[in-house]
Amino acid sequence: SHRHRQRAKVVMALNEPMAESLSHSDSSKKRGAGLLLVSFSLQGLHPRILLLLRSATSGHPFTWGLPGGNLDEADDAGDHGRSSSSSLSVSFAAALRETKEEIGAVPPSAATELANGTALARGGMVTHRGKRLQKKYVVFAVKCDDEETSKWTPTLNDEHTAFGWFDAADVAQAANNGTE
Repeated sequence: SHRHRQRAKVVMALNEPMAESLSHSDSSKKRGAGLLLVSFSLQGLHPRILLLLRSATSGHPFTWGLPGGNLDEADDAGDHGRSSSSSLSVSFAAALRETKEEIGAVPPSAATELANGTALARGGMVTHRGKRLQKKYVVFAVKCDDEETSKWTPTLNDEHTAFGWFDAADVAQAANNGTE
């Protein structure tokens, strides 16, 4: 079924390396990074993705998105001319910083995966955003334990008003349909 294919894509994305060159030789002037926190049940079925509802004062009010944000000037300043792997590390550090700003601590199982380097070793999924697709945005997938996430509550900053764990197949279908 369609839902099972979508779930399989999420599971494959978490188990395969996902690197693309992040060198500054391309035309992307803006860069950002975030975390795709994916919660799995013990049986590995029905993966759910953490989304945050942006506040009225955010750049995209009342839309759902992943925790993350723009690379700061300090991130970018030391990154010019670096290799793809170094650039990936800079993006990863920015994703961690932005996520911490937006939700506080991640669930313990995610913290373990982040600390032991599993999420960074997987690489990042590179997307392009903005009106002219001028912004390169790297997303790092992180596995979370479902039982743990059902008891975990993020500490949202003022950029967000709500959070939710959404079925990955529903998120994928909405993204493919261009809905928010």
